[in-house]
Amino acid sequence: LPDAEATGPVDDADAIATSLTRTPFDLTSDVPLRLRVSGSDGDVTMILVVHHLAVDDTSWPLLLGTLVSGSWPGDVTADSRPVTPDSAAVAAAADDAVRHALTTWAAEDVRYPLSGEMPTESAADSWLSPMDDRDGIKVAAPVAADSLAAFGRVAQTVGATPNALLIGVCSLAAYALTGAADHVLVVPADNRRRTQSPQNVGYCGNIIPMRFRIDPDATVEQALRDAGAVIYRSMEHSGTDFGPILTALRQQGGRFPVIEIMASVRPAPLRGIPQPADAPVTCRSVFNGIANYPLSIAFEADDESTRVEVDHQPGIVPDTVADRATAVLTALVDLIPTSLHQNVSALVETLAESAPQKGSAG
Repeated sequence: LPDAEATGPVDDADAIATSLTRTPFDLTSDVPLRLRVSGSDGDVTMILVVHHLAVDDTSWPLLLGTLVSGSWPGDVTADSRPVTPDSAAVAAAADDAVRHALTTWAAEDVRYPLSGEMPTESAADSWLSPMDDRDGIKVAAPVAADSLAAFGRVAQTVGATPNALLIGVCSLAAYALTGAADHVLVVPADNRRRTQSPQNVGYCGNIIPMRFRIDPDATVEQALRDAGAVIYRSMEHSGTDFGPILTALRQQGGRFPVIEIMASVRPAPLRGIPQPADAPVTCRSVFNGIANYPLSIAFEADDESTRVEVDHQPGIVPDTVADRATAVLTALVDLIPTSLHQNVSALVETLAESAPQKGSAG
């Protein structure tokens, strides 16, 4: 690789990684990957920075598996990807996705969840600069293994996968943190098709907005069932790129969607990748200090544990939300398995006691 470089011992890998991630790529001349390697006392440290257009959540296991094993694992997920539809089916799917958007997450009555306010700019003005990457802060907290096991049983009860249920938890957390019973979350999804194998450079991620409406008087079980219905209905449109939907909305005189909170469930980088017995590999990501959304929530699981990560843009996200976010999310996973028959408002009251604001009593 042109930008690969062997160096001496790395004294501050985090500082070097941060510097590399904050140096823009010139994609007209740069390879979309930077690599720094150092060694000391038999240990090797590699810092790898990849442009988001060159890799996605489907490609990462292939790339990292190759680096760990020294051999290319091949396109192991090809059989699970959907068949590429014909042009008529693509057009019909896009029309359906736009209709879904206009009746849910792109409707005129959607409010900003963090402030509870309606958008004030005109529809035309909303498209000029709707989102900005800003300085960000990341915090993380472990999810209790026992609670997660019980949570998996809840998923079976409400008819959802554990991953979908965790997105439902993100919605309940958004309500508990902001008071916004009606809110939109955006969820990343892979829309790669059968002919688009992960070893080919190209970003195949997609953004799926989901509008949740929480009834405080409903039971927790019903709220999770309702969230599951929203998630699965929204995911029916995961094969339609977000860009064409936005183009159609703009052409119809609509506004840029109200997007403030991202929620995701993702595997840790080395999950499922066999480790060499003679030279085990560990991998950790380094936060570059940039938050792409005002508030991002991610549940990340490796082969042994799960944790929640929260990124936020200070000054945009209220301090009261940022201070409580990880505590509320982990407490929800703890509490939900034994709270299914309570109503949502009672669960939120319990959260206020178990995850109070910093500086408050208790």
